[in-house]
Amino acid sequence: MASLSVCAVVRNEAKDLARGLNSLKGVYDELIIVDTGSTDSTVQTAQSYTAKVLFFEWCDDFAAAQNFAYSHATEDFILKWDGDFYLTPESVTELKKAKTKDFYGADLLTLQWHTEHSPTGQPLKTIPRTLLSKAGKFRWHYPVHARLHPVFKTKARVHHLNNVAINHQKDKVFKKHRYSQTQTILKNYLLDCPENAYLRFFEAEGLMFRQEYEQAKTSWEEYLATADAFKEPEIRQIQALERLIYTCLQFRPPEKVWEVWKKHVEDHPQWKNHPLLILARADLLSLTEPNEAVLAYTHYLQVTNQPGPHTQDYVRHRIHPYRMLSWLIPDTDQKEMYKVIAETNARRKNLK
Repeated sequence: MASLSVCAVVRNEAKDLARGLNSLKGVYDELIIVDTGSTDSTVQTAQSYTAKVLFFEWCDDFAAAQNFAYSHATEDFILKWDGDFYLTPESVTELKKAKTKDFYGADLLTLQWHTEHSPTGQPLKTIPRTLLSKAGKFRWHYPVHARLHPVFKTKARVHHLNNVAINHQKDKVFKKHRYSQTQTILKNYLLDCPENAYLRFFEAEGLMFRQEYEQAKTSWEEYLATADAFKEPEIRQIQALERLIYTCLQFRPPEKVWEVWKKHVEDHPQWKNHPLLILARADLLSLTEPNEAVLAYTHYLQVTNQPGPHTQDYVRHRIHPYRMLSWLIPDTDQKEMYKVIAETNARRKNLK
């Protein structure tokens, strides 16, 4: 059986820390908590769970803090943990099973990461994320949105723990602070490393979410211009183009946005049938050719309407298409059906 260290980097997490650590009981063999300057009772809470509470002077670098924590781990594998993570009992059972099987001989393991939840706690958005790794083989890179890089130039064996889900429910006020902090760190890092497409994606995403659309447009275009050279996955480039179209539609006339669409789709014709770009095209058509837009939205729903949590933005990809169809099609029973579905999905997300 493999042994497991859990390494958490925390700051002012007193509100949520105990819930997550309680959910981990019986899973880990070692718990290391690194505090980066808490002013609440986080340290006292941490000390009630482990003697290995360490302190790290914050330097605007999450990877540095995480690597400091990992340097003190002594077990076979390490699980990265945040103060507002928690596991369900079902995931605890699956994680214990994986331990007994030496984590299936893997070096890296991806888990399901639930980042959005309904008011009743049901997951709405799930992203596979690599959070479990063999000790001594990897280090975290990049000051924000850090990811694991191998210490040695050997091919890592990867296993997907699809039945293990980490729930991440962040306080709204703290979430807003973290977004602001992240954007500041990104901006400073990209001034020195403008070719880093991986982090440019997150900069553009943050600007878009804050509705700073003109800056977001520039950032998305910079990402797409450097993505191939930085060996970014094709799916992220498709996501970026869909978000670039969405961003442009917020402040540019449709004919100008069509120019952006044509430029990138001509460069990558194989992308145009991806569901995300079917949706982007539907949004464009809704402003100029509503009948064609109805067909495009319907096509999008046919290829994406699967039950359960989704990897994309819930409002945009699970509510928006139904709302658009309820507005675009004539007064029919089908129009009412789309309206009801949109309202049902909105209630599930607790949105108006």
